Amino acid sequence: MISEKDLLASDIHFDPPLYTKRVTKHRAYLIPPTGCILKGRFKGITLHRKMDKGLGLRTLAIDVPSILLYDNRPEYEIKEFPIKDLTKDTLRERIRAAYDDELRRIRETSGGRY
Repeated sequence: MISEKDLLASDIHFDPPLYTKRVTKHRAYLIPPTGCILKGRFKGITLHRKMDKGLGLRTLAIDVPSILLYDNRPEYEIKEFPIKDLTKDTLRERIRAAYDDELRRIRETSGGRY
């Protein structure tokens, strides 16, 4: 099991990539410095756009489950581990920042067509 410090220092990758416009749900995978890949237990860490009826706009919702598991480490006996609520909130903010950074990078490289 990795520490929360390693978990919060992990790189965030999206599947499918954010430049595919037709997809409504994206999954986020965490890759800590140890090299393992982490995902959510059942549905994964998902990003989806939902309609906010009060604002009348689509907003981004990020679902981070309370139990994460290793995706590429079959040699580990304990594959799943719970995370604290504070860690979930911090991960949610880091995923939102990574999402915004990736969208900004896509806009800059595509010439403003995104």
